[in-house]
Amino acid sequence: AAVAAAWLAFVVAPAAAGGPAGAALMAGASPYFAGPAVQSGWAGGAVACALLLAARRRSFDHLETP
Repeated sequence: AAVAAAWLAFVVAPAAAGGPAGAALMAGASPYFAGPAVQSGWAGGAVACALLLAARRRSFDHLETP
C-alpha cells in the first residue's frame, strides 16, 4: 500500500496537476526514478522480491501434499 501511495504521489499526481506545479513536482521526483544507478536499484529490488516470493512459495508447497 505504501509503494502504491508513493507511485500515486510522485507519478500520477504531477501528471494530473499539470502546469508549473506539476513541473515542479516532477523535477523533485525525477532523481528517484531516473538515471542508471536508480534504475539498477529498482531492478535489484524487483529481483529480490521475485526471489523472496519464489522461496516463500516453495516453503509452503510441502503443506499441500498428503
